[in-house]
Amino acid sequence: MNKLKSLSLAVALAAATAPAAAGTSTERGALEACATAAVAELPGFSPEVSTLQLDSASAGADRKLERNGVFHLDVRDPESRDVLARVDCHFNRRAEVRRLVSVPLSADDAESRAVKPF
Repeated sequence: MNKLKSLSLAVALAAATAPAAAGTSTERGALEACATAAVAELPGFSPEVSTLQLDSASAGADRKLERNGVFHLDVRDPESRDVLARVDCHFNRRAEVRRLVSVPLSADDAESRAVKPF
């Protein structure tokens, strides 16, 4: 597989999974940490992600994180738009990646996975 200079991530935010607590990081910070971690896991790809596309149903990427949560990521080739990987990224309220879970390519798109209970 050829190395790509950039990848795009389609992202959907699932419901938060932990009790509320005061947070100082933003959802965008968590998204960027998750994107970098997800792409770094792909063999032969640069961890640089040029395009992050937040699903329109996931509002408020710049609001403070008050809970732990999950981003459902679809890593796509920017030219062909083919899905290269599907990853669920669990993060804490400090926008730190706690766990990456690989999801089979045959799984639903990120948007669909975000509305299903996990």
